[in-house]
Amino acid sequence: MYLIDKPGAAQSFNPGGKRSHHRATARRKLRWESGTTYWAGTFGGRVNMNLREDKHWSYGARTTFQFARGDSAWVTQAPVQTDKTKESLVELNKELRDMFGARPISQDETQ
Repeated sequence: MYLIDKPGAAQSFNPGGKRSHHRATARRKLRWESGTTYWAGTFGGRVNMNLREDKHWSYGARTTFQFARGDSAWVTQAPVQTDKTKESLVELNKELRDMFGARPISQDETQ
């Protein structure tokens, strides 16, 4: 993590991500796109609902998957109000761990 202090800033920009060590095959691409969509790729995604709708810390969080022939990158962008930077990073980490662990994307979230 890198912290760049800018006194007086109204918000902070919290990028995060995960590298995929596998070549982006069609099957993997579909899997990652689906996860990305429901995690933070849409307005109703988990991260946006958490940071924007539930906590009112952000105008919106987004996730994209950048496909490549080699390693690909899954990137989240969550601009939040400055005084909630630490708390939002904790929430992003929790949401990411949940999606890949205890609380994967459910059938209900995909409908």
